[in-house]
Amino acid sequence: MIRRNKVWVIPLIFILTFPLWKIPVGNFLSPRGDFNPKGKKDIVQGQSFIMQKVVISQFEGDKKNTVIRAQKASTGTTSKIFTLTDIDADLYDETNNITKVRSKTALYNQGTEILTLLGDVVVTKLDKDQQLFSQKLIHNGKKKSIFCPDKTLIVSGANTIRGGSFFYNLISKDYAFGGRVYCTLKSDITL
Repeated sequence: MIRRNKVWVIPLIFILTFPLWKIPVGNFLSPRGDFNPKGKKDIVQGQSFIMQKVVISQFEGDKKNTVIRAQKASTGTTSKIFTLTDIDADLYDETNNITKVRSKTALYNQGTEILTLLGDVVVTKLDKDQQLFSQKLIHNGKKKSIFCPDKTLIVSGANTIRGGSFFYNLISKDYAFGGRVYCTLKSDITL
């Protein structure tokens, strides 16, 4: 019986003397020195990739609103900029009408939500038989607008409009041409 009582005294001694041995034992067990091996730099984690023949689909709920096909996709100068080459995209509206977009190159900035299409940009609205041709198209996702700073040609049936630049607001459906604007309007009316 006396031996059993002595066994319980040992943990009691540790508990009572804890303030005395806490600091020296803690200092002894604390890590010392630098954990990084000398000569090696810290590795920065980032997003970096190159992919071939890419298909990107975007859905809102159950509804498909974008399908982008590209021959190559990669990260750009930073991890927030993506580069796509040889783009062929389908954009779906609320009634599933398709707008086709083709371009040689595209840059998408994830931080600003700006998509820049470069080189032989062609936008075709299949339901309205309309086409837009330009060398550069900038789509601002936050402002819901499209801007073509270069010469732009819009063809709708036999009618054409040429302008030095083009701006289109996706919400209000307002558009404006800049520079000199040339229109060719043809009608089937005979007199």
